[in-house]
Amino acid sequence: MPQIPANGLSLPLSHMQDLLAATDAFQQWTDSADADEAKEHIYLVNLPQSDLQRPFALIGFSDKWKREKIAQFQYQATGELYMAFEADVAEADQASESDAVFGFMNPLGAVIDEIIAIAGTDNYLNVIQMEMPSLPIRTNSEEAEMDEDYYQAEFMVVWSGI
Repeated sequence: MPQIPANGLSLPLSHMQDLLAATDAFQQWTDSADADEAKEHIYLVNLPQSDLQRPFALIGFSDKWKREKIAQFQYQATGELYMAFEADVAEADQASESDAVFGFMNPLGAVIDEIIAIAGTDNYLNVIQMEMPSLPIRTNSEEAEMDEDYYQAEFMVVWSGI
């Protein structure tokens, strides 16, 4: 029987998944009809061993979580999640590095903009900061001796209020 997130330690993962899946930009990027279909492109904690289709997002735990007292009998949790995105480089964009990077960064930027716009509303996770600690990387067959050509970007997502 599948486990269901139930508290302040596990709920941030599922709430971030709900927030990401709710964005029109992620739904468009993954050719999903709705948020439920978009969730099929969002993995929690680990990637599956097979059937991996880009674009996708991976959401996992980071190394920060705390619950602090903010008033008598009132506590607030805050923490940090890891979020990564991968997308194949379109065949038409493979010859031009600028086309390849814009083909990845434009839809990714739209997703990030929409996450920031709706975070903390309608019961979505209250994202208070997003950081991309390093530049996106491209993996292609020439450099990695792989038969794949894709971009990846990683983010640290700080949340508050569960």
